[in-house]
Amino acid sequence: MPAELIGYLDDPDLGSERRAHGEAVLLDLLRPVTVTALAAPLPTDPRARQVAGELLDDPACALTVEAWGRRVGTSGRTLARLFLADTGMPFGHWRTLVRLQAALPALAAGEPALVRSDGALPRW
Repeated sequence: MPAELIGYLDDPDLGSERRAHGEAVLLDLLRPVTVTALAAPLPTDPRARQVAGELLDDPACALTVEAWGRRVGTSGRTLARLFLADTGMPFGHWRTLVRLQAALPALAAGEPALVRSDGALPRW
């Protein structure tokens, strides 16, 4: 019903009294929803922080935690432990939150997909 009511209120010829009544009904129908934060805290360890910075720059990067570990001079297991210890979440969860943060502005603007700086569509 709220969708129909919003459509009704979109009528430019709707009188002010009917509009006020429709708005009041709509406000009665709307319920507050809980808000979920999509915060991806930054790790403090320099190796994990480097990975975080690079993923924030390119959230579509598909390197595995093992590949990231090699890139920063540690093992994938150590890097995974660092992310968990520093951020309170597993590496994959953290990366998903970063990707969601990157995608939300485009989705909110009605864009079907993000385009990376090199013109390619993201792989996520």
